[in-house]
Amino acid sequence: MYKSIFLSFFVLLLTTSFAQTEYYSGFDSPSENAGWTQIKKGDMGTYEWVLDASSSVSPDSCLAHYYPVGGSIPTDDWYVSPLFDFSAGGWIDTLWNNYNGFGTPMAGDTIQLCLLNGSSDPDLANVTVLYSFSDSTYMADNTWRELLMIPVGTHAGDSYLAFRYYTTNNWLDVKFDNLKVTSFSTASISKNDLNANISVFPNPATDQLNLSLTEDVLETIQTITIYNSVGQLEETLSSTSKQINLSSYTPGIYFIQINTDNAEITKKFVITK
Repeated sequence: MYKSIFLSFFVLLLTTSFAQTEYYSGFDSPSENAGWTQIKKGDMGTYEWVLDASSSVSPDSCLAHYYPVGGSIPTDDWYVSPLFDFSAGGWIDTLWNNYNGFGTPMAGDTIQLCLLNGSSDPDLANVTVLYSFSDSTYMADNTWRELLMIPVGTHAGDSYLAFRYYTTNNWLDVKFDNLKVTSFSTASISKNDLNANISVFPNPATDQLNLSLTEDVLETIQTITIYNSVGQLEETLSSTSKQINLSSYTPGIYFIQINTDNAEITKKFVITK
């Protein structure tokens, strides 16, 4: 399967001109965690994806899921990325992984990196498994290993990457770090152009944040979302929002993420009272 995806993608590279967008998250900072969302499809208990500073490749933290204790309801937790454009293909350039605990995957256990196409909700998306960590590559020795060049393939429309952890009651501890992704698009407006055409003010803000957008950008906006300093979704706004009421927000650092047809831009702002 990987071979056929590679050949199709390489032919596409030879026949089409692309803009290249690189994405990186070491799960270390608010900006690197912005846009990631936890979705629980099974047991709603306390065991879920967490940011763990006890052992990581990059300086501060990694993404981790520890084994659920007790219970008979399956744990089915997804950790879903910000929006990607894979309409012209892409790659997972690098991803570090680490396994520990007292178990190895049994029949039915699932630890996967998936692509969700069409929706960030796994139940509504077309799900493609990009890499499965549930086979002989799972070595519970608490050692970090690097995966290189996982092909994503070509997918029209909205796409998201997602880590999935599924087990009924097995002692699987997994960690991921230093995710780097390259996507290609036929976008006519580059990310740098978009960044220059979008501004937020005043910054710091108190009760209201103004969003300044040029008309060509406004016509391409899909979603506008606000995240707090630990990457949790605070609010989803109308795609035509230009004035944002901050009266219900507590003081602190926030990130506004603007997804257009062609790119994704994140702006940092501070709220003071």
